[in-house]
Amino acid sequence: MFYTMRGRWVTIGHLEANDMPVDEPIARDVGAWTLEKLGLLQSYMKSYVEATSSIQGKISYLDVCSGPGLDRVRETGEIHPGSPLIAMGLYPRLNNFVFIDIDKKNTHALRDHIRARELERTARVIEGDCNEVISDALKLIPDRYGAAFAFIDPAGLSVSWQTIKAIALHKSRATYKIELFVLFPYDMGIRRFFVSGREMNDVWPNAEAIVDRIMPDTRRWKRVLQEVEAGREPRDTLRQRILYLYWRGLKDLGYAHVASPRVVRTPNGRPLYHMFFTSDHPVGDRIMTHVLHSQRQLGETFPLPELEMPYSFNEDESWYDRL
Repeated sequence: MFYTMRGRWVTIGHLEANDMPVDEPIARDVGAWTLEKLGLLQSYMKSYVEATSSIQGKISYLDVCSGPGLDRVRETGEIHPGSPLIAMGLYPRLNNFVFIDIDKKNTHALRDHIRARELERTARVIEGDCNEVISDALKLIPDRYGAAFAFIDPAGLSVSWQTIKAIALHKSRATYKIELFVLFPYDMGIRRFFVSGREMNDVWPNAEAIVDRIMPDTRRWKRVLQEVEAGREPRDTLRQRILYLYWRGLKDLGYAHVASPRVVRTPNGRPLYHMFFTSDHPVGDRIMTHVLHSQRQLGETFPLPELEMPYSFNEDESWYDRL
Protein backbone atom coordinates (compact mmCIF):
# COMPACT_ATOMS: atom_id res chain seq x y z
CA MET A 1 0.00 0.00 0.00
CA PHE A 2 1.36 3.44 -0.90
CA TYR A 3 0.77 7.05 -0.05
CA THR A 4 1.71 10.19 -1.89
CA MET A 5 3.87 13.12 -0.78
CA ARG A 6 4.76 15.98 -3.14
CA GLY A 7 3.77 13.96 -6.15
CA ARG A 8 5.91 10.93 -5.20
CA TRP A 9 4.84 7.52 -3.96
CA VAL A 10 6.23 6.43 -0.60
CA THR A 11 5.70 3.21 1.30
CA ILE A 12 3.82 3.10 4.59
CA GLY A 13 6.19 3.57 7.50
CA HIS A 14 8.83 5.38 5.46
CA LEU A 15 9.23 9.01 4.54
CA GLU A 16 12.55 10.07 3.09
CA ALA A 17 14.21 13.27 4.25
CA ASN A 18 13.28 15.28 1.18
CA ASP A 19 9.60 14.36 1.70
CA MET A 20 9.42 16.06 5.09
CA PRO A 21 8.98 19.76 5.89
CA VAL A 22 12.15 21.57 6.98
CA ASP A 23 10.70 22.50 10.39
CA GLU A 24 9.23 20.07 12.91
CA PRO A 25 5.98 19.03 11.23
CA ILE A 26 2.58 19.62 12.79
CA ALA A 27 0.94 16.20 12.83
CA ARG A 28 -2.23 14.76 14.32
CA ASP A 29 -1.73 11.86 16.73
CA VAL A 30 -3.61 8.80 15.49
CA GLY A 31 -3.85 5.09 16.19
CA ALA A 32 -2.27 2.57 13.83
CA TRP A 33 -5.70 1.64 12.49
CA THR A 34 -5.91 5.08 10.84
CA LEU A 35 -3.59 3.74 8.15
CA GLU A 36 -6.36 1.38 7.09
CA LYS A 37 -8.92 4.08 6.31
CA LEU A 38 -6.25 6.24 4.65
CA GLY A 39 -5.21 3.27 2.58
CA LEU A 40 -8.80 2.74 1.46
CA LEU A 41 -9.15 6.43 0.62
CA GLN A 42 -5.89 6.37 -1.34
CA SER A 43 -6.80 3.19 -3.21
CA TYR A 44 -10.23 4.48 -4.16
CA MET A 45 -9.19 7.96 -5.24
CA LYS A 46 -6.25 6.73 -7.29
CA SER A 47 -8.39 4.10 -9.04
CA TYR A 48 -11.22 6.58 -9.57
CA VAL A 49 -9.15 9.22 -11.31
CA GLU A 50 -7.56 6.55 -13.49
CA ALA A 51 -11.01 5.26 -14.49
CA THR A 52 -12.49 8.69 -15.25
CA SER A 53 -9.97 10.13 -17.68
CA SER A 54 -12.70 12.00 -19.57
CA ILE A 55 -13.35 14.33 -16.62
CA GLN A 56 -9.85 14.63 -15.17
CA GLY A 57 -9.24 18.23 -14.25
CA LYS A 58 -12.93 18.55 -13.30
CA ILE A 59 -12.94 16.57 -10.05
CA SER A 60 -13.39 18.25 -6.66
CA TYR A 61 -12.36 16.92 -3.26
CA LEU A 62 -13.96 18.03 0.03
CA ASP A 63 -12.47 17.12 3.42
CA VAL A 64 -14.71 18.31 6.26
CA CYS A 65 -12.41 17.40 9.22
CA SER A 66 -9.09 17.55 7.47
CA GLY A 67 -6.54 17.92 10.26
CA PRO A 68 -3.07 19.40 9.64
CA GLY A 69 -2.18 17.22 6.66
CA LEU A 70 0.12 14.79 8.46
CA ASP A 71 -0.67 11.98 10.92
CA ARG A 72 1.67 10.69 13.61
CA VAL A 73 1.10 7.06 14.63
CA ARG A 74 1.10 6.91 18.42
CA GLU A 75 2.45 3.36 18.54
CA THR A 76 5.61 4.13 16.56
CA GLY A 77 5.98 7.89 16.20
CA GLU A 78 6.07 7.48 12.40
CA ILE A 79 4.58 10.34 10.38
CA HIS A 80 2.38 9.63 7.36
CA PRO A 81 0.52 11.76 4.85
CA GLY A 82 -3.04 12.43 6.00
CA SER A 83 -6.10 12.70 3.79
CA PRO A 84 -5.37 16.25 2.49
CA LEU A 85 -1.91 15.29 1.23
CA ILE A 86 -3.21 12.05 -0.24
CA ALA A 87 -5.76 14.08 -2.22
CA MET A 88 -3.34 16.82 -3.31
CA GLY A 89 -0.92 14.17 -4.48
CA LEU A 90 -3.43 13.39 -7.24
CA TYR A 91 -3.24 16.90 -8.75
CA PRO A 92 -3.88 17.74 -11.59
CA ARG A 93 -6.29 14.84 -12.09
CA LEU A 94 -7.98 16.18 -8.98
CA ASN A 95 -7.92 19.93 -9.38
CA ASN A 96 -10.24 21.50 -6.82
CA PHE A 97 -9.62 20.99 -3.09
CA VAL A 98 -11.66 22.31 -0.18
CA PHE A 99 -10.43 21.63 3.35
CA ILE A 100 -12.29 22.42 6.58
CA ASP A 101 -10.87 22.28 10.07
CA ILE A 102 -11.83 23.94 13.33
CA ASP A 103 -8.29 24.16 14.72
CA LYS A 104 -6.22 27.22 13.78
CA LYS A 105 -2.93 25.31 14.01
CA ASN A 106 -4.26 22.71 11.60
CA THR A 107 -5.44 25.27 9.06
CA HIS A 108 -2.10 27.10 9.21
CA ALA A 109 -0.28 23.81 8.59
CA LEU A 110 -2.57 23.01 5.67
CA ARG A 111 -1.90 26.38 4.07
CA ASP A 112 1.83 25.69 4.39
CA HIS A 113 1.40 22.39 2.58
CA ILE A 114 -0.64 24.08 -0.14
CA ARG A 115 2.02 26.75 -0.65
CA ALA A 116 4.77 24.11 -0.76
CA ARG A 117 2.89 22.41 -3.61
CA GLU A 118 2.06 25.72 -5.34
CA LEU A 119 -1.65 24.90 -5.25
CA GLU A 120 -2.93 28.21 -3.88
CA ARG A 121 -5.20 28.73 -6.89
CA THR A 122 -6.90 25.35 -6.62
CA ALA A 123 -6.88 24.46 -2.89
CA ARG A 124 -8.81 26.46 -0.29
CA VAL A 125 -8.88 26.13 3.50
CA ILE A 126 -11.85 27.13 5.63
CA GLU A 127 -11.39 27.48 9.37
CA GLY A 128 -14.41 26.68 11.51
CA ASP A 129 -16.94 24.10 12.64
CA CYS A 130 -17.82 22.13 9.50
CA ASN A 131 -21.50 22.18 10.43
CA GLU A 132 -21.48 25.97 10.49
CA VAL A 133 -19.32 26.63 7.42
CA ILE A 134 -20.45 23.84 5.10
CA SER A 135 -22.49 26.22 2.94
CA ASP A 136 -19.37 28.36 2.37
CA ALA A 137 -17.39 25.26 1.47
CA LEU A 138 -19.98 24.00 -0.98
CA LYS A 139 -19.94 27.33 -2.83
CA LEU A 140 -16.42 26.38 -3.90
CA ILE A 141 -17.59 23.12 -5.53
CA PRO A 142 -19.35 23.33 -8.92
CA ASP A 143 -22.95 22.18 -8.54
CA ARG A 144 -23.61 21.16 -12.15
CA TYR A 145 -20.50 19.88 -13.92
CA GLY A 146 -17.63 17.60 -13.03
CA ALA A 147 -17.43 15.08 -10.21
CA ALA A 148 -16.88 15.53 -6.48
CA PHE A 149 -15.89 13.36 -3.54
CA ALA A 150 -16.28 14.15 0.16
CA PHE A 151 -14.24 12.50 2.92
CA ILE A 152 -16.06 12.73 6.27
CA ASP A 153 -13.89 11.50 9.11
CA PRO A 154 -15.16 13.22 12.27
CA ALA A 155 -13.53 13.46 15.66
CA GLY A 156 -16.23 11.72 17.70
CA LEU A 157 -19.78 12.89 17.09
CA SER A 158 -18.93 16.20 15.48
CA VAL A 159 -20.60 15.98 12.04
CA SER A 160 -24.35 16.46 12.01
CA TRP A 161 -26.79 14.73 9.67
CA GLN A 162 -27.79 18.12 8.31
CA THR A 163 -24.20 18.58 7.11
CA ILE A 164 -24.25 15.18 5.40
CA LYS A 165 -27.56 16.09 3.79
CA ALA A 166 -26.29 19.48 2.58
CA ILE A 167 -23.34 17.80 0.86
CA ALA A 168 -25.54 15.15 -0.74
CA LEU A 169 -28.03 17.68 -2.10
CA HIS A 170 -25.46 20.18 -3.37
CA LYS A 171 -25.26 18.65 -6.85
CA SER A 172 -28.95 17.77 -7.08
CA ARG A 173 -29.13 19.58 -10.45
CA ALA A 174 -26.26 17.49 -11.81
CA THR A 175 -26.32 13.92 -13.09
CA TYR A 176 -24.32 12.61 -10.13
CA LYS A 177 -24.28 13.78 -6.52
CA ILE A 178 -21.12 14.24 -4.45
CA GLU A 179 -19.79 10.84 -3.49
CA LEU A 180 -19.48 10.29 0.27
CA PHE A 181 -16.95 8.30 2.28
CA VAL A 182 -18.29 8.54 5.83
CA LEU A 183 -16.72 7.24 9.03
CA PHE A 184 -19.64 6.58 11.39
CA PRO A 185 -18.48 6.56 15.05
CA TYR A 186 -20.85 4.03 16.60
CA ASP A 187 -18.32 2.33 18.86
CA MET A 188 -16.22 5.46 19.38
CA GLY A 189 -19.21 7.61 20.27
CA ILE A 190 -22.82 6.50 20.28
CA ARG A 191 -22.34 3.17 22.01
CA ARG A 192 -21.23 4.75 25.28
CA PHE A 193 -24.66 6.35 25.66
CA PHE A 194 -26.51 3.03 25.47
CA VAL A 195 -26.00 1.69 28.99
CA SER A 196 -28.53 -0.98 29.83
CA GLY A 197 -31.03 0.03 32.49
CA ARG A 198 -30.03 3.69 32.60
CA GLU A 199 -31.50 6.80 31.02
CA MET A 200 -29.24 8.19 28.30
CA ASN A 201 -29.07 11.70 29.69
CA ASP A 202 -28.06 10.29 33.07
CA VAL A 203 -25.09 8.61 31.43
CA TRP A 204 -23.99 11.70 29.52
CA PRO A 205 -25.45 15.23 29.58
CA ASN A 206 -27.60 15.92 26.50
CA ALA A 207 -26.87 12.45 25.10
CA GLU A 208 -30.24 12.18 23.41
CA ALA A 209 -29.82 15.52 21.66
CA ILE A 210 -26.33 14.54 20.52
CA VAL A 211 -27.59 11.32 18.90
CA ASP A 212 -30.57 13.19 17.40
CA ARG A 213 -28.09 15.54 15.75
CA ILE A 214 -26.12 12.88 13.90
CA MET A 215 -28.86 10.38 13.02
CA PRO A 216 -31.03 10.70 9.90
CA ASP A 217 -34.27 10.07 11.80
CA THR A 218 -34.79 11.35 15.35
CA ARG A 219 -37.67 8.94 15.99
CA ARG A 220 -36.61 5.53 14.74
CA TRP A 221 -33.37 5.18 16.67
CA LYS A 222 -35.28 5.82 19.89
CA ARG A 223 -37.79 3.13 18.95
CA VAL A 224 -34.95 0.68 18.32
CA LEU A 225 -33.45 1.44 21.73
CA GLN A 226 -36.86 1.11 23.42
CA GLU A 227 -37.41 -2.30 21.82
CA VAL A 228 -34.05 -3.51 23.12
CA GLU A 229 -34.48 -2.04 26.60
CA ALA A 230 -37.95 -3.60 26.87
CA GLY A 231 -36.50 -7.02 26.02
CA ARG A 232 -38.51 -7.35 22.81
CA GLU A 233 -35.30 -7.48 20.78
CA PRO A 234 -31.91 -8.95 21.78
CA ARG A 235 -29.34 -6.38 22.85
CA ASP A 236 -26.87 -7.73 20.31
CA THR A 237 -29.11 -6.39 17.51
CA LEU A 238 -28.65 -2.77 18.65
CA ARG A 239 -25.45 -2.01 16.74
CA GLN A 240 -26.72 -3.56 13.51
CA ARG A 241 -29.99 -1.68 13.64
CA ILE A 242 -28.45 1.70 14.40
CA LEU A 243 -26.05 1.14 11.50
CA TYR A 244 -28.97 0.16 9.29
CA LEU A 245 -30.81 3.38 10.14
CA TYR A 246 -27.75 5.36 9.05
CA TRP A 247 -27.42 3.29 5.86
CA ARG A 248 -31.12 3.77 5.14
CA GLY A 249 -30.78 7.52 5.65
CA LEU A 250 -28.04 7.62 3.02
CA LYS A 251 -30.26 5.64 0.65
CA ASP A 252 -33.12 8.05 1.26
CA LEU A 253 -30.89 10.92 0.14
CA GLY A 254 -31.26 9.42 -3.32
CA TYR A 255 -27.92 7.70 -3.88
CA ALA A 256 -28.03 4.85 -6.37
CA HIS A 257 -25.35 2.89 -4.52
CA VAL A 258 -24.78 2.72 -0.75
CA ALA A 259 -22.35 0.02 0.34
CA SER A 260 -22.97 -1.99 3.47
CA PRO A 261 -20.58 -0.78 6.18
CA ARG A 262 -17.08 -2.08 6.68
CA VAL A 263 -15.88 -2.39 10.26
CA VAL A 264 -12.54 -0.89 11.30
CA ARG A 265 -11.00 -2.47 14.40
CA THR A 266 -7.91 -1.96 16.52
CA PRO A 267 -5.13 -4.55 16.14
CA ASN A 268 -6.52 -6.33 19.22
CA GLY A 269 -9.94 -6.64 17.60
CA ARG A 270 -11.91 -3.86 19.28
CA PRO A 271 -14.40 -2.22 16.87
CA LEU A 272 -13.96 1.52 16.39
CA TYR A 273 -16.11 2.83 13.58
CA HIS A 274 -17.92 1.79 10.43
CA MET A 275 -17.20 3.07 6.93
CA PHE A 276 -20.06 3.95 4.59
CA PHE A 277 -19.62 4.73 0.91
CA THR A 278 -22.17 6.26 -1.45
CA SER A 279 -22.13 6.90 -5.18
CA ASP A 280 -24.51 7.60 -8.04
CA HIS A 281 -22.02 6.35 -10.60
CA PRO A 282 -21.63 2.64 -11.46
CA VAL A 283 -17.87 3.09 -11.92
CA GLY A 284 -17.54 4.55 -8.43
CA ASP A 285 -19.60 1.69 -7.02
CA ARG A 286 -17.48 -0.96 -8.74
CA ILE A 287 -14.23 0.59 -7.57
CA MET A 288 -15.30 1.01 -3.96
CA THR A 289 -16.81 -2.50 -3.85
CA HIS A 290 -13.42 -3.84 -4.89
CA VAL A 291 -11.55 -1.59 -2.43
CA LEU A 292 -13.82 -2.38 0.53
CA HIS A 293 -13.45 -6.11 -0.07
CA SER A 294 -9.68 -6.00 -0.49
CA GLN A 295 -7.39 -7.44 2.14
CA ARG A 296 -5.87 -5.20 4.77
CA GLN A 297 -2.28 -4.47 3.85
CA LEU A 298 -0.65 -2.71 6.78
CA GLY A 299 2.49 -4.82 6.72
CA GLU A 300 4.06 -6.80 9.52
CA THR A 301 4.21 -4.01 12.10
CA PHE A 302 0.47 -4.01 12.81
CA PRO A 303 -0.94 -7.42 11.88
CA LEU A 304 -4.72 -7.15 11.63
CA PRO A 305 -7.41 -9.77 11.22
CA GLU A 306 -9.11 -10.13 7.88
CA LEU A 307 -11.48 -7.34 6.96
CA GLU A 308 -14.97 -7.52 8.32
CA MET A 309 -18.18 -6.60 6.53
CA PRO A 310 -20.67 -8.49 8.70
CA TYR A 311 -23.84 -6.81 7.49
CA SER A 312 -25.57 -7.01 4.13
CA PHE A 313 -28.26 -4.34 4.16
CA ASN A 314 -31.23 -4.00 1.82
CA GLU A 315 -34.43 -1.99 1.81
CA ASP A 316 -36.70 -4.93 2.64
CA GLU A 317 -36.18 -5.03 6.41
CA SER A 318 -39.55 -5.84 7.99
CA TRP A 319 -38.56 -4.55 11.43
CA TYR A 320 -37.83 -1.11 9.93
CA ASP A 321 -41.33 -0.84 8.53
CA ARG A 322 -42.78 -1.61 11.97
CA LEU A 323 -41.01 1.29 13.67
